[in-house]
Order: sequence, then C-alpha cells, then structure tokens
Amino acid sequence: MDRLSKEIYDSVGHEFNLNSPKQLGDVLFNELQLPVVGKQSTREDVLSGLIGAHPCVEKLLEYREVSKVYGTYTAPLLEMAQKDSNTSIHTDFKQAGTTSGRFSSANPNMQNLPASGTWSEKLRKAFVPNDGFKFVGMDYAQMELRIMADISRDDLLIKDFTDGLDIHKATAARILEKEIEDVTKAERGVGKTVNFAILFGQTSFGLARLLNIDAQKASEYIRNYFEHYAGVENYIRILEKEAYKRGYVQSMLGTTRRIAAVKSHNITARRAALREAVNMPIQGTEADIMKLGMVRLNELIEKEFDGEAYILLQIHDEFVFEVKENRVEEFKDKACDILRSAAALETTLEVHDSIGKDLSELK
Repeated sequence: MDRLSKEIYDSVGHEFNLNSPKQLGDVLFNELQLPVVGKQSTREDVLSGLIGAHPCVEKLLEYREVSKVYGTYTAPLLEMAQKDSNTSIHTDFKQAGTTSGRFSSANPNMQNLPASGTWSEKLRKAFVPNDGFKFVGMDYAQMELRIMADISRDDLLIKDFTDGLDIHKATAARILEKEIEDVTKAERGVGKTVNFAILFGQTSFGLARLLNIDAQKASEYIRNYFEHYAGVENYIRILEKEAYKRGYVQSMLGTTRRIAAVKSHNITARRAALREAVNMPIQGTEADIMKLGMVRLNELIEKEFDGEAYILLQIHDEFVFEVKENRVEEFKDKACDILRSAAALETTLEVHDSIGKDLSELK
C-alpha cells in the first residue's frame, strides 16, 4: 500500500487523502481535468472508465483493491491468529443466522473469503492444516437446480440431469433456439445466468440488468425458458399463490419463512417478497440437506475417524475437512457416499471433491 500511495502521489505531484472521495474528486476532475461522464463520482465503475486518461487511475484502482483486502481480511485475520496459541482462527457458525435456514458465519465470516480475483489465491494459501493433516473439500454440483427439478417435478429438467447434460448449455440452447452442440462458452454463460435468475425470481428487468441487454430480449429469454420448462413455471406460480394465501413458504423438510410483505401496497416490497417466496424453498431445502449431511458425517467421524478427521467449514453447498494424511482417500470416499445419499431426489446429488495442503488448492 505504501508503494502504491507513493506512485500515485508522484504521478499527481503532491500528497492527498486517498480515502477521501472529496479530495480524490477534486484532484481528478478539477486539478487533472479528467473527463466527467454524467455526475462527478469516484466510484470504481467510473474510475474504470477513466483508465488511460492518467497514469494515476490504474494505481488508484489497485490501491483500493489492496486496501480492501488488507482492511477486510489480512489485518483482522492476522490479529485473530496471533491471539491464538496455535495461530488458529475460530469462526462462529449461527444455525438461525439467516431466514432461509442456511448457516451464517461471523467473527470472522469464513463463508465470505474471496473465491476469485488477484488476491484470492494468496489469501487462501495462508490457511494450512495442522502437521500430518490435509484439507479435503467437497461440494455439491448444481445443487439448487437439482432441488428445483425435484420439487417442481419438471420432466424436462429432470431428464436433462439424468441424461448427464451440461444444464447451462441445455438452457442456453433452448432460450436461444439452437442446437446444444452449437452453444458457445459465452452463450453458456447466458444460460447459467438465466437458470439462476429463474431460481431467484428475477423479472425481465432484473435479468436485463444482469445480462446488459434490453428488457424485451430478457423477456423473450424467460418466455422461451418457461415454454420448455413448464413444470418450473407452474411450481413458481403455486409458490406465489401459497405465499399470498398463507403468508409463508417452506422448504422440503419444513423450514418456514414468513412472507408478510407479499400483501404490501408497496409494489417494490411486494415484488421483493415474491422473489423471496420463490427462492427460499430452494435455498432452505439446500440448507436442510447440508445439515442432514453434517449429522451423518459427524457420526462417521466419531465412529471411524475420531481424532483423525474434523469438519472445519460449511459454506452453503460446500464442506472443508481436515483429515489425517494417511486416511485422506478412505475418508474422502466414505464422506462422498454419505453426501450423495443425504436426500432422495429425482436427480442424483453429485459431489465434487479435492485435496490440498492449503485452502487455495481446494477447487
């Protein structure tokens, strides 16, 4: 950070408070006379549009990224580790920390470590197992979409999974009206965005923002999706009606969320409530299955791996374990079997696993 600060000051010709939007804006737009598009702002998206206009801009963006990583992760995590005799960090997991039934993590939030970007790998490399142990990671593949297939009883979505299709390519092919083998990587990305937009109850306007397209094209994508996956649309409409009638929705195993705003006179609040009504049964069922899996994993550990395997983290649809090196393969096979059979769905639960000597090696 000191190096970046000096480089910025040198390029501008003097020092100023890099963390003050007012001082930064004055330097950029009054002193350096950089172009203003719309309202004067020092937001990241505005600065990104000014790259090349002055050498300090790229350095400013890099400074902000480093500053955020240091302030949010590096400094607090180091402070916590230094207070522990084993330089370990002990997060708090809250069973009732979310309205969907998912676990939440705090002090520190270990569910929120950056998963990608320049600093992600460096940060994750700092987390290592105890001597003689390795990290084992396991995560469910496309769990929310598999749950949607199961509870909506959509025949085509179930068939896509049982046939082993790439579900995002399949969706892209149908909404773009082309053959699946002709779908490009970019188009697969569109299919993926549409799949999750449907899960989260997005409107055509919401999807348009996500894909940076006009609302008419987004509406066409949603219409094409529901023409093929009619069971999903029917299930969503049932959820919306039940939320309005009962004032709540439930997961597969009965986790309940009240949706009071579904009858609000405020249209924005009502639409948000309907999105919650669609998504909560999916996320709630995911949380139910994860908790069932945790109970059975704990039974396995107590019975066969006592002192040789530990559940360290649960991150939505992912587990991180610490396992004795000489028992890693045995534990991995047995734990994967448990997670695959944690719930009986129409589509088989698929589990991916990885092994590493630090968190960055878990994929």
